[in-house]
Amino acid sequence: MLGQGADAPRRRPPAPAVLVGASLGGFVALHLAERAPAELPAHPVERLVLLAPALDFGAPGMRQRRADWFAGWQRDGWTEVEHHAYGETRRLHFGLIADAARYDSFAVRTRVPTLICQGRGDEVVDPAMVQRFADPRAHVRLVLLDDDHRMAGSSDRIWAETAAFVGLESGR
Repeated sequence: MLGQGADAPRRRPPAPAVLVGASLGGFVALHLAERAPAELPAHPVERLVLLAPALDFGAPGMRQRRADWFAGWQRDGWTEVEHHAYGETRRLHFGLIADAARYDSFAVRTRVPTLICQGRGDEVVDPAMVQRFADPRAHVRLVLLDDDHRMAGSSDRIWAETAAFVGLESGR
């Protein structure tokens, strides 16, 4: 999973990077930022923007919250999930969990300035877990929104927060 995420910067000219990830992509972006100094020295990560990040993906806590779903996924080897970017259902192999279980988001030591936008009504990513991640980290700014996992009703606020965070001069 992280190997695929690291391939994209390697195809670009050397330059600092801002990583943006939503849901599972937020998990990947965080762990890429952790590995970037050693594995992507030509692309130092200057900022992270994480939207409803699934920081506990593959961790025991997430498995316990959705025990029946995980048991079926493990038994069948595959599950179907709504892919928000494509607006359709996609199949995921259970090997993704084994890969994700190798990483502990709460053990990450990177101090990259990070903006997290999280819906209070998110039923996919536990807002309390995201808050526990953000609270002890002075380099993390958490913006809680009155929205769900997709945060479709908060796009203007997310854009404004992101633009200010990464230093964009214009609003769009």
